[in-house]
Amino acid sequence: MRFSHRYWCALCEKPFWKTGIAVIEWNHESLRLKEKQRLPGNSASMKSILRNMVFAIGMLMLLVMFYLILPEQKLEGTAKALDGDSLRLGEVEIRLLGLDAPEYRQTCIGKDGAEWSCGIEARNALARILKYSISLRCVGDGVDKFGRQLARCETSDGKDVTAEMLRLGFAVSNDAFFGHYAKAQSEARDQKRGIWQGSFENPRDYRQRNR
Repeated sequence: MRFSHRYWCALCEKPFWKTGIAVIEWNHESLRLKEKQRLPGNSASMKSILRNMVFAIGMLMLLVMFYLILPEQKLEGTAKALDGDSLRLGEVEIRLLGLDAPEYRQTCIGKDGAEWSCGIEARNALARILKYSISLRCVGDGVDKFGRQLARCETSDGKDVTAEMLRLGFAVSNDAFFGHYAKAQSEARDQKRGIWQGSFENPRDYRQRNR
């Protein structure tokens, strides 16, 4: 039994303290208390914990490798615009690759100097593109930090959705894709379409400022 109590020694006529596990033994001369020291730890439990940790680390590494070598995901169906650069295709939320549209609450300055809701209009522009497409075909390329599928999408008549948004002037091209979509963005800027009609804050800077 475990104890940490004050005892009275009848043989030595003085109190004493004992801790640990007591084993009471009896012989003809005296009652003796023998103490067994507690082991510093349970080795079996420690081995079990280590095994579980190794297993968890191994599973995490496999998951990371799975996403790194994940083949392109092909999705098709009707879609709904969520904002200027993301949409929902069935149950999958997709972040369009190659562009950055104004945030939904973001405003821009028009050619007349008046403020206008460019974020809402960007969402409306994407909604119109999707509306006139019988179906949408998307090829996934990984996921972003929010768990959204990153993808390039094409309408049923073969139009690249990212290129269309840039051509309409409701987004800016990402640096990594600027070479691919430079012509579409230059067209919108030269024609002063969408956000290019006046002045606007880069969506990336807007997000950083409004965190």
